[in-house]
Amino acid sequence: MKLLEDGMAVLRGGNKLEQALEIKAKRDEIEEEVKSLSQKDFEDVDEDHLKLFHLLNATTTLQMAQCGLVEEEKHSSIVYAEEHADVLFEDGGANFFKMWKEAVGKAALEQEKRKEMERAIKDGDIDGQMLVLKNLMETMDIAQNDRRIEQGLPPIQFESHFHNTKLDDELFQPCPPKPDCPICFLPMPRRDECCYQPCCGKSLCDGCVFAHRDAKDDLGVENSCPFCCDPVPTTDEERFKKTEKR
Repeated sequence: MKLLEDGMAVLRGGNKLEQALEIKAKRDEIEEEVKSLSQKDFEDVDEDHLKLFHLLNATTTLQMAQCGLVEEEKHSSIVYAEEHADVLFEDGGANFFKMWKEAVGKAALEQEKRKEMERAIKDGDIDGQMLVLKNLMETMDIAQNDRRIEQGLPPIQFESHFHNTKLDDELFQPCPPKPDCPICFLPMPRRDECCYQPCCGKSLCDGCVFAHRDAKDDLGVENSCPFCCDPVPTTDEERFKKTEKR
């Protein structure tokens, strides 16, 4: 049940989205204040404060993405950070943009799965809801292992999520095709028209079994398996021993 609760919490967004919206509101408010400055006031702002403003803006946008909120168009703060990475970041923005890429990818995945879950809930598709959660959890496991590998740690062997859950498409998929008779290579008939050989474990069509038996009778020799030529057992005890021996 905890797995289901964790998965649903991710899809709902919960407090994360509320926090992201609050961060966005504060960022937009600061941007409006800066835009309202006159040209003279803006020129009076020293370079360090301007750099701090752009760095704060970019970091705020990153926090929004880490909380699951990604804007359709790349925000101006990220564009500015890309253009002035050498000035804003000591490492040229390598660490920042790595976190940005991970956050955007995860947020986009959560938004996509959230839409799929909403459609499944609207349609009353229980199997669809379970499948969305299963795919989401597997993707999160892969992402966790990717981070461990980057840190030089061995990957974790995760248990399969919902391994006891059989979806309709797994339960009611068509039966595999019947094998051909290993002697005549024709498709096997119905179960009551074929014969299992305990000596070699092969299932043969009745036509091959009867034809072989009739040929043996005509020659006046002991009947044998048409496939492996082992003598045919005549009692249940002999059949059991042959089967057990195999």
